Amino acid sequence: MDINSLPLLIAYSILDEKLVKVDDVPSGKRCNCICPSCKQPVAAKKGEIRKYHFAHIGEYGKGGCHECKGYKMTQLHLLAQEVIEEERKLMIPRYADDFFVASESKQVCFIDVQKEKYDINAKIRPDIIAVDENGLKYRIEICNSHAVDRNKINKIKDNDYICLEIYIDKIEFSSLNITRDELKNVIKDFLINSSNHRIWINHPFYKKLIEEKRIEYQKKVEEERRKQEAEKEKRRKQEEEERKEQQRKDRQIEEYYKKTKNKNDQAGTSDKLIAGRRKLLKDLNEGQQRAVEYNDGASLVIAGAGSGKTRVLTYK
Repeated sequence: MDINSLPLLIAYSILDEKLVKVDDVPSGKRCNCICPSCKQPVAAKKGEIRKYHFAHIGEYGKGGCHECKGYKMTQLHLLAQEVIEEERKLMIPRYADDFFVASESKQVCFIDVQKEKYDINAKIRPDIIAVDENGLKYRIEICNSHAVDRNKINKIKDNDYICLEIYIDKIEFSSLNITRDELKNVIKDFLINSSNHRIWINHPFYKKLIEEKRIEYQKKVEEERRKQEAEKEKRRKQEEEERKEQQRKDRQIEEYYKKTKNKNDQAGTSDKLIAGRRKLLKDLNEGQQRAVEYNDGASLVIAGAGSGKTRVLTYK
């Protein structure tokens, strides 16, 4: 159930460009007040039956207060301002982007609250300017029908203001039979105990914190990338050293096999020579063998006929 369904009375009006309560002005038309929504004249009703309120007068008020289409939303807006001013508390929303969180939703307490104060630097009039216990100044916009326009948002950001927007028109009510005080309590609970239906227009400190977290994350990513690259290069060098070591071992083995083969070949040749010598010598007698094996210069062999001189020469 939305605000327009509620049978609310007008509790505020404007007098001399200032917002006033019905208790603070004379009764009837003598109050010289106008409706804060439609800017039409209203009269202060202070009877004994109904609660004090303002009512439209003249042709505009023929159908009663309900002829003014915007006063209920305006009253919701004013009650929200009143709650923040009196309670000096507000639940601010979470500040985060798609990846990083600067702050979770939390309740802040204010030491000073000003309504509708004109900001001469930015040339804007926030609904509320509030200062918290740490000296941070919040611009608070209360949206009851229209969101903050782009021009105002740009001015807020250009001046690096902390600003959030609260969608007060999102409050739902369970009953039509609600008094102004009950409505105020609903708004109070919405503003102080809930972080729903509000967004940050700007928060330079949280924005900076998000950027710092992003930079820190990028550094960690880059550091991890470099670490992985270093590990990769280390493994590559290690594999290269292992490959070279394996090649060195392979060469050693190859050289060993070559040397072993040469020795075996040489051993085989010597064995053949010895075997051949023995085969030759076995056909000779002892004298003939000494004459054949002698290999230290010229030799004189004296032998008789038929002793095997020719055989010695051919065998030698």
